[in-house]
Amino acid sequence: MSQRLLGEMKIHRRKVEIETRDGRKLAGILLEPQEPRLCVLISPGVAIPKEHYLLFARAGASRGATVLIFDYRAQGGSILGHPRDELADFDDWGRLDLVAATDYLDRLHPDLDMVNVGHSAGGWIAGLAPNHHRISRYCFICSGWAYWRLKPLWLMPVELFFWHVYGPLSLGLFGHIPSGGLWQGEPLNPKLFKRWKAWCNTPRCDASVLAGGHEHFFDQITVPIHSFAYRDDPIVNERTLPLLLEVYCNAKHTVTWAEPAQFGVPNIGHEGLFDRRAAKAWVPIWDWIVPVQPADPQQPA
Repeated sequence: MSQRLLGEMKIHRRKVEIETRDGRKLAGILLEPQEPRLCVLISPGVAIPKEHYLLFARAGASRGATVLIFDYRAQGGSILGHPRDELADFDDWGRLDLVAATDYLDRLHPDLDMVNVGHSAGGWIAGLAPNHHRISRYCFICSGWAYWRLKPLWLMPVELFFWHVYGPLSLGLFGHIPSGGLWQGEPLNPKLFKRWKAWCNTPRCDASVLAGGHEHFFDQITVPIHSFAYRDDPIVNERTLPLLLEVYCNAKHTVTWAEPAQFGVPNIGHEGLFDRRAAKAWVPIWDWIVPVQPADPQQPA
């Protein structure tokens, strides 16, 4: 198949419902090309809805990847009821939701390799899924440990205020962290906020901290992990990124650092990669996940 034809590939997009082993229904979007070569599962960051990744996902589908993006429970389209009553956190996301999304793609294309793209917290939960063996490679994007003292000086007082003043005050007033004001993400339920706060105040990242007393599989993951990170990201830097990779102690790690200027944009930060303006920065990521096939000499240029 030529590069020209890849660019013109018809992509079928549809909303899907993913059922978890405990009976929850998760909202997802499936992007499927006519002749899929690979499956890609995108695991979102905290309080980021699946739609944020849609353009990035379409870029992968245009190369021949079937791409599934979904909302964890208590996030985006998977919220049931009021956020203050949705008591779910990273444990549920890794042990149940990530498992269900992986199973969904496996049933759809059992013979295709599967790559898990974990943005931010998506890299934290990969080792919580018992069906991790179905994943042939992991791509972490802006994923590192979150200890507040390892972040830039200007960010430290903001984080301390959020964790110890703004967050507890919001819980007292509203029962959750609403969207707006200092917090611009999706609403946070109280259980998720408290767990996230505990992690961001923990100096070392280890499997027992991430697992929260549950069974984990971080040391059983042996397939390649490629981390993509950006120099202007205040959260994931050269100190925080390696701390997370150490937990995946038996995987082969590769790290790619980049400057936003390399892609003609002034900033990327922690979440800006998935904006349309940063599309040039998607190329090296998708080149690693699903390389463009060489042009067919029988096809016209």
